[in-house]
Amino acid sequence: MAFGKKNHYSFLPEKNIAFLACKLKTDYLVWYSMPSDENIPNENSKEQIPNLEDETVNENILQEPPFIQTEYPGTEQSTTSNTEQQTADMEVHHHPNLHHKPKPWKEYILEFIMIFLAVTLGFFAESYREYLGDQAKETGIVRSLLEDLASDTSVIDTSISQNYRDALSYDTMVNLLRNYKPVDSINHSLYNLYTVTTADAPFIPSERTLIQLKNSGTMHLITNKAVADEIVNYDNYIINLKDFLKIYESYSQQSVNEAEDIFNLSYLKYYAGRDGFDSAANSDTDFVIDPVYRHRPMPLLDTNPKLLAKYANSVWNEQLVVLNYRQLLLDFKKEEIDFIKLLKKEYKIK
Repeated sequence: MAFGKKNHYSFLPEKNIAFLACKLKTDYLVWYSMPSDENIPNENSKEQIPNLEDETVNENILQEPPFIQTEYPGTEQSTTSNTEQQTADMEVHHHPNLHHKPKPWKEYILEFIMIFLAVTLGFFAESYREYLGDQAKETGIVRSLLEDLASDTSVIDTSISQNYRDALSYDTMVNLLRNYKPVDSINHSLYNLYTVTTADAPFIPSERTLIQLKNSGTMHLITNKAVADEIVNYDNYIINLKDFLKIYESYSQQSVNEAEDIFNLSYLKYYAGRDGFDSAANSDTDFVIDPVYRHRPMPLLDTNPKLLAKYANSVWNEQLVVLNYRQLLLDFKKEEIDFIKLLKKEYKIK
């Protein structure tokens, strides 16, 4: 079929006619390559394959024509406007201009000063925060020390009084042993004095806060020099007391061992409180005379003068140790009182 100027395809542009020709060629090749059974068209099919033998198709049409650009009125203006729009859209993604103008040197100095002030202020703020924390810890340590000192002063008076009574008992016992006479009154007195002197009265100071300061390494928190020096002095007092207490216990144990060869301990009974065993004078003892033997003879196990003299010497040495220990306790009490006054004064604690 030849396409004339006035056929029914005349309303189509030449580019569309070429596309239609290519489409017909493609459909023909697909149909021709199918199997024989599939090449038979279905009678009921609505789509009928065109009979190419009945029509004369121009070979130039079946071949893919070259692209022919046809100009239409208004097409050039539309294409130009679209190109300009695409160019405008692409200009949005342009790279920024990274070339900056050099800053004046005054701006660099101003920035340096600002950074320096910020770092310095941060440092001072952190230091002040640590100072407040350390100050609170220091106050807590001082209050803990005051609690320990108050506890010690309430106990040390009892130890001082009991050691003084023990010293008087030791003095009386020494005189009776050195001038011993085998009479019941003297034997009863010696047994009573023995029950008094067997009860030691050591003083154990409270070291709770001092131990914490030593083990935790928080002694540097005490910023007051006078208080820090007094803490060291107080700790030395405690060390001296503990060292002397070992001497005290050594002499006391030696006296007890020698007394076992002189006194019959079956006459004594462990003191369990005020249940009629003895008077208030024996309230600080570990043993009392058994009420069964209170009004009976209580002879000594051995009255050998040499043995009694040896025991008298041990009691006399123990008396000296007790008197020295009592004096240490008196000095320690004064130290504690002065320490309490210093802490309350320096830290304004009532």
